[in-house]
Amino acid sequence: MLERALSLTQRQKTWQILTAVLDIITTQTMPARLTIGQPDVFLRPNLGTIGIFDFHRWQEGIEAGRAAAQKEAAALKKLAAAPDS
Repeated sequence: MLERALSLTQRQKTWQILTAVLDIITTQTMPARLTIGQPDVFLRPNLGTIGIFDFHRWQEGIEAGRAAAQKEAAALKKLAAAPDS
């Protein structure tokens, strides 16, 4: 039983480390990506503590995305109304 609990704890730490590494990589590469090509609209939802593996918190993520889209509603409407170029 103790071995199983320790194994679970170790796996949780591994996921936490992996998540932290992915966050660092994303934070470091995003500015370079944005200099290569500017998006028409850049949505930045406030995900708070929702992590990359927090699938059970999908509703919170959707609400954060909806709020971010509403903040950029004017830009999105302008793009939707623009003729294809």
